[in-house]
Formats: sequence, C-alpha cells, structure tokens
Amino acid sequence: MRNTILICMAMVAPALSTSADELDAPKLPEIKESGSTRVAYHRFTLLRYNDTLLALHIMPDPQMGSAGIVYRWFHLTDGSDAFFRPDPNPRKRPDTLANSSVRTSTGETYEGELYLGSGQIKSGPIKIEWSQGSLDSGWLYLGKVTADIEIYPQQFEKLRDADGTLDNSKWVRIKHEK
Repeated sequence: MRNTILICMAMVAPALSTSADELDAPKLPEIKESGSTRVAYHRFTLLRYNDTLLALHIMPDPQMGSAGIVYRWFHLTDGSDAFFRPDPNPRKRPDTLANSSVRTSTGETYEGELYLGSGQIKSGPIKIEWSQGSLDSGWLYLGKVTADIEIYPQQFEKLRDADGTLDNSKWVRIKHEK
C-alpha cells in the first residue's frame, strides 16, 4: 500500500508544481498582426520567403545577458523543407547528412544604434530587426522585412524536429509595414 501511495504522489507532484504564470504564459512564437513576433530563445524559428526556408536559432549573449543575442541561421534554398538528406551508407542512421542546399552562418547583435549589429539579425539575404525581451525570449519585427515573409507558428527544439514535417497550411503570412 505504501508503494502505491508514493507512485501516485510522484505522478501528481509535477502537475501541482505548475504555477499560474506558466499556465497563463503565451504560446511562442507570439505573432502580432503588425508582424511583431515574440520568439523563445534556444529554439528554432522558421521563416519562409521567395521559395526558401530560413531557420533561426537565437540565444541571449552569454556576456551581455538580455541586452544582446548571438544567433545562427540556416538558409535552405532548394524549395524543400528537408534540412537533412538520407545517407547512402545503409549502416548509418537515415537523414544524417546535411542538405547541400543549406547555407549557414552566425552573428550577434545588441539593441541600439551605437552597438554592434544595431539590433539587426543579418540572415542570408534578409535583415530582421530584433529587440530585447528577457533572458527567455525576444522580439522580431517581421513586418519591416522587405521580402514577402511567412512564419511557422511553432518553434522547434532541434532542427531535425522540423525536417520534412511542416504542415503547409499552418504558415502565417506577415503584412509589410508601409
């Protein structure tokens, strides 16, 4: 009987530890009609434009905290949503090779015109304005991007989680600011 009670408590305890703030927290990305979009850090945000796909991975700068970010972008140019390709070696795991159509680089930016990057994420051929939020999330101003751009309404912990699985009907088109 004692073991049964401990097992039940272990199953219930995580549900009881959820705070009211966590229950009320908005689902990210939080996409506003203006194109302002709050995104979680340490996750992949997917953007689509001109038949290409851009995956952004943003983190707060380890030295500056929420005042700046470091980021890595992956620009997939072949019109697919497959960041990985099957490995021709049958002994290896499938889909372990990077797609040769992916271009990638890194950058950093800080809020304010006087600082490195001037609050702009330079990712492939587009620039996206960014501003600080917290150590957990920040803001992208997608309405200011000059290309027709869409955002996927889900972020991913790993790029592989998004690979070849995106529902085409879920993309959200962002209106340009005039």
